[in-house]
Amino acid sequence: MKRALTRELLDHLPPDALEAIGSRADLVKINWLMGNASFLQLNQINLPGNPVIADLGGGDGTFALRVIERSGVKSGTLLLVDQQNIVSQQTRSRFEKLSWKLEVHATDLFFWLEQQGKNSLDAIFSNLFLHHFSEERLLLLFERVATLTDRFLACEPRRNRAGLITAKLLGLIGCNSVTQHDAVASVHAGFSGSELSALWPDCAGWKLRERQAGFFTHSFQAFRT
Repeated sequence: MKRALTRELLDHLPPDALEAIGSRADLVKINWLMGNASFLQLNQINLPGNPVIADLGGGDGTFALRVIERSGVKSGTLLLVDQQNIVSQQTRSRFEKLSWKLEVHATDLFFWLEQQGKNSLDAIFSNLFLHHFSEERLLLLFERVATLTDRFLACEPRRNRAGLITAKLLGLIGCNSVTQHDAVASVHAGFSGSELSALWPDCAGWKLRERQAGFFTHSFQAFRT
């Protein structure tokens, strides 16, 4: 399957639209089905104490919360970067109970990246986010990310027939029409092979891991050697 970018509906809906609220709830189910939180294992990447971590395209923060809960890392700061601030008070309170400080940065991603200092972040991760970008934009994103951190982790849709067939059947588990459309678009825009590794800058200074994780996830990790 050749990679193809298609407009996703959720990105263009008002955050308080009923279809958007329903689709965000669907994404919780989809992330559980894909098992993505289990693939972003922060407790296994040698983080320092009280780390500062960024989640790119973090949405409502519920996925990042699950990653932090599973990690067992006792305290830190999470910088959630998204175009919209849609994090609920309930989610913020759960971060506080984990002794984690949550900072929501509702802004353009590339503008935000340019404002960060060199090596200022202990880790950066993203989930179901990179597939929104063309190869040219990913080159720019990776170039900047590589100056900000020694650890980058991402989970993306795996571009294969199994993922496409499953995406077309999401209505059977109650996902709404927005989610069904966007899931198919996500698979078409997803990744396979070593496509993300080929876009990472200065590969000689990094250890890259790119593979299929589970049935539907494409995992990419970059660690500075």
